[in-house]
Amino acid sequence: VAIKVLDPELAAAIGAARFRAEIGTAARLSHPHIVPLFDSGEADGLLYYVMPLLTGESLRQRLLRERQLPIEDTIRIAREISDALHYAHGQGLVHRDVKPENIVLAGGHALILDFGIARSADAVPSPETHTLATIGTPTYMSPEQSSGVSMDGRSDQYSLACVVYEMLTGQPPFSGPTGDSVLLQHRTLDPRPVTALRPTAPGYLSQALARALAKNPADRYPGMAAFGDAISSTLTPPGRGTPGSQAEGRRMLAVLPLENRSADPEQEYFTDGMTEELITQLGKLQPKRLGVIARTSAMRYKKTDKSIEEVGRELGVEYVVEGSVRRAGDRIRITTQLIQVADQSQLWAQTYDRRVADVFDLQDEVASAVAKALEMELVSPASRAPEAQAEPASSEAYDAYLKGRFHWNRRTPEGLRLAIRWFEKAIELDPHFGRAYSGIADVHNVQITYFQAAPEKVYPIAVEAARRAVDLAPQLAETHASYASILAHAGRSAEAKPEFARALDIDPNYVPTLYWNAIYEVSEGHFEESLALARRAQQLDPLSVTVEIVLGNIMWFARRGPEAIQHYQRGLELEPNMPWIHMRLMLCLAALGRLEEALAAIETLDSRVPHTLEAISMRAYVLGRMGRRDEARASLRQLEQRSEREYVAWELFAYAYLGLDDRDGLLRILSGGPKFGLIGRLLLAYDASFDPFRDDPRFRGVLPPRASAPVFLRSS
Repeated sequence: VAIKVLDPELAAAIGAARFRAEIGTAARLSHPHIVPLFDSGEADGLLYYVMPLLTGESLRQRLLRERQLPIEDTIRIAREISDALHYAHGQGLVHRDVKPENIVLAGGHALILDFGIARSADAVPSPETHTLATIGTPTYMSPEQSSGVSMDGRSDQYSLACVVYEMLTGQPPFSGPTGDSVLLQHRTLDPRPVTALRPTAPGYLSQALARALAKNPADRYPGMAAFGDAISSTLTPPGRGTPGSQAEGRRMLAVLPLENRSADPEQEYFTDGMTEELITQLGKLQPKRLGVIARTSAMRYKKTDKSIEEVGRELGVEYVVEGSVRRAGDRIRITTQLIQVADQSQLWAQTYDRRVADVFDLQDEVASAVAKALEMELVSPASRAPEAQAEPASSEAYDAYLKGRFHWNRRTPEGLRLAIRWFEKAIELDPHFGRAYSGIADVHNVQITYFQAAPEKVYPIAVEAARRAVDLAPQLAETHASYASILAHAGRSAEAKPEFARALDIDPNYVPTLYWNAIYEVSEGHFEESLALARRAQQLDPLSVTVEIVLGNIMWFARRGPEAIQHYQRGLELEPNMPWIHMRLMLCLAALGRLEEALAAIETLDSRVPHTLEAISMRAYVLGRMGRRDEARASLRQLEQRSEREYVAWELFAYAYLGLDDRDGLLRILSGGPKFGLIGRLLLAYDASFDPFRDDPRFRGVLPPRASAPVFLRSS
């Protein structure tokens, strides 16, 4: 046997009488993954208890040796400990101190010990039990436990999720110089997603941990059994569960970028277009039963050397579609195959030879074949409304449209200009091609959002194009989403709302609807709804820089600066040369008083993308905040000079004036009648950078009607 002596400080907090009572209760537990207790007592003022002498090591010892554990080992350990805790909770006991030091690995299994300080979950509160409420380890302590409020088994769920997080990533969700600093993070911050620290971790495992680590116990799993099922289901190969579980579960699929096998490398746009179209078609199969990873995340695996297993784990999918496209003249050959990630087995494969003019029928054929392989039904093309397909009258118009989307996806100023040109060409070839009009609206949407065009100049064009797209293709989610977003930018909220609803009703998997709608909900003051939409987008598009920006914006506008920084930093990992994200990160750092870091971030942007307007504006803002006014004014003059030959958004001037505390300059630019876009209105309403001006009556007079006092998002 082994005799464990209780720490004197902990013993004093519990008391001998309470200790003996709790040991007696814990001794009645009998479970294969709980270390049993044989006896307890007191000797020379020291409290002790007796348990079996175990061979093996603690989980902490293994973590010190390996840092990150294999996925399967992690899930097995988590499942066994969750089973033990589920049993204990059923006996009315809460462990309160789940941590790697209290988990023993012996004989190929995991066991939890130290139930000796547990107490009945429904014990009557008293000064004695209140002391017990704070017993635990800060690194793994739930928000409710550290606050000293009543708690139940969901507190243990949170603690175990912290342990699982550490097994996967090699670090706990939160760390800090003091216990109090760690406890504060548990109560106020969300940890980085597991997949951001360990990309090979399954996406659905990361999502399970995110739910178990919710601040509000009501947002976690209802019990340890549900949590255990969520994390251990990853060990069951997809498609091999019971028929009932397959019917109830939602499968995840990714279409990897099709390979261009054409002799002409310029056909890359066509191959990428086929990939995107296939993603769209598969996303419409059965959205409630099949989730399809969006284009942005899928295209990051273009020409990848990663295995199907690695891709599946990183994206959190069970199935992958891959293939190639060869185009020669008016003929195309598409080869595709469906692969099950669990064992890399090929479930289906087919080669198609068609005329380019028949490409739409070909897309339907491929989607139908995948549906059959997955034992799902797809609405037949004949039964769909003609508008739903929005097919152009000629293959040439479709070709021009694909070129437009190819350049739109680049998101660069030059790419957007080329996209407009090709969308206009598609409309010239087919004036009734609804999706081409939607493409024009999408280009202007991006230009407005990222300060590349004056809203008052492009709004009329964008609104008319989006409205025309809806008229021509009313059954497409993308047309309603584009129209809704443009209406929201134009401040036409009442009209935008039903368009977003219609887009989601048609295709709940269309990611742009989700993130555009998320920003719209912020403008309405609905932060919880906004965050839910953005997280749905993140599930379908886990490697999307746009989704990370949206999440960062939501957190920033909700005054959760550290979390906003995490999302912006994640965005920069995905797109390190995107000036707009650098700017948002600098503003967050500066608002939190981290001015030197903000200045360093400006230098980083300059080294990556020299002479950007964003860097000039931020240099004026940060240097002004640091008291280096002459240098700040020099940057402001640079902005003024650039504005003589190119468009400079009013927001960039505003930040320069903010840094210099130049109220007259700021009021001048705001009173000049600029047509504020949606992002501009949100900045004025919620951006902490404007706080020093909010008490100025003149400033309040130029705020948009929806502007209000800072809003704090409830912890989730």
